[in-house]
Amino acid sequence: MNPGYTPELIAEGRVRLASARQAGSFPFHARVLEKFRLVASPAVETMGVTATAGGVLLVYNPGFVLGLSSDVLGGVMLHEVHHVVLGHLG
Repeated sequence: MNPGYTPELIAEGRVRLASARQAGSFPFHARVLEKFRLVASPAVETMGVTATAGGVLLVYNPGFVLGLSSDVLGGVMLHEVHHVVLGHLG
């Protein structure tokens, strides 16, 4: 039985779409974007990146993601990429 699309799945899809759009607009950052491992977590308020032994995690609150327009979500994704590029990881 398929429970349908949950807010977590919809938010993940929006993050993936925003990543694809950012990669098209900023090809230099495409390599960083493809390395993100997505983790939905209501424990975070917004979105953030952190380095682990397994790679770079992009942790996001599904409610936060769903409340953003596509353009703003793209800007937030670019902000998170810059944390990685500039070495500002939590």
